[in-house]
Amino acid sequence: MTVKSNEHNSGAFRVGDRLTINDVEQRRNEWLSALPTAKTVTIDAAGTEAVDVAGLQLLIALRYSSERAGKAVRLAEPAEGALLQALTQAGFCETQNGALPVARDGFWRGEV
Repeated sequence: MTVKSNEHNSGAFRVGDRLTINDVEQRRNEWLSALPTAKTVTIDAAGTEAVDVAGLQLLIALRYSSERAGKAVRLAEPAEGALLQALTQAGFCETQNGALPVARDGFWRGEV
């Protein structure tokens, strides 16, 4: 996991290969240390191979903590792959007529 900042104080929070119960403590510490200097928070989950409920909880906490601190928060891309699968299993998505799952919250669709 890396956190990158640029001259505009934008933090790119890269999820990495895994965001599971075994990874959340390290990610949380890294993200919390970078959060104060970022004005905009972009969560990049591209290529993430495993996400569980603990990982979702951390992403949601990062989103809410950032918003409460007055920072703009968004996903770099709409949720897909392991993240979309975890969201679906946790009940954050809906499917209709056998179509691919669609996240109910526009944040997970990259709309916010």
